[in-house]
Amino acid sequence: MSGELATRFVRCLRCGRPCRVADAANPEARLLRHALDGRGLCANCAASHFLQTTEPLMTLLAHDRSGLLRPDMQAQFAAMMRSGHADAGPEELDWAMIVALWELPFPTVRRSRHAV
Repeated sequence: MSGELATRFVRCLRCGRPCRVADAANPEARLLRHALDGRGLCANCAASHFLQTTEPLMTLLAHDRSGLLRPDMQAQFAAMMRSGHADAGPEELDWAMIVALWELPFPTVRRSRHAV
């Protein structure tokens, strides 16, 4: 190789979709931060996780997720992504896929007992 890093792809730990491993991550990102170690979620699953674990969003979406398909709701989420310095861009999200895979379980994360 001529000094360039080879692009590496891994599978999303939730849906199995192929994902490109990022070369860098924004330490300021408060949501949808790139995983540099090749373990994590695709942008769709990361957005779904955020929506399902953040109040009051999780309560609002618990029984009806059809609002996620509305352009005005997607624009609000895009604004939240910008203000949260997200690594992922709004154009990376497939809202129909987010809704379709809503009930898919999230992987459990094993944490080390030792703090770094």
